Amino acid sequence: MASQFYVVAGILGIVSGWKKNSGVAIGYMVMSILASLATCCVIGFGAARMALINQVCHPIYTRYRYYYTYGYLRQRVSYYDYPPSFCYLQAAINGVYAILILLALVEFVVAIVGASMTCGPLCSGGSTTQTVIQYQAQPHLVVATQ
Repeated sequence: MASQFYVVAGILGIVSGWKKNSGVAIGYMVMSILASLATCCVIGFGAARMALINQVCHPIYTRYRYYYTYGYLRQRVSYYDYPPSFCYLQAAINGVYAILILLALVEFVVAIVGASMTCGPLCSGGSTTQTVIQYQAQPHLVVATQ
């Protein structure tokens, strides 16, 4: 879902570079802002998923010690519960989410820079002054002798 914002913003950026149309440039600026917001969601969900996996796979939570007694001598035996199967891939999963978060940070910076560079010419409100240079030719004097 978030990749659609990036693709549309990129296409509008390319088109606004070819055509000097303010409508396309405004569309690019809006889609860049939406892409940066979508990037914030990607960063948040990625960090939350990493925190969840690290909490579930932490040894304190996965290695419970159980006691039970059996026999007429009441011997006490302890055993440990085993962690979920995806905990064996915890480092790989954390690496994938870390790369996802880093790429999302790069995309966030690119989207903000793109939107701000587009806003420069468009958001000035037309208050730019135009310089007009007017040349006046000096009158030609012709001296005629008789």
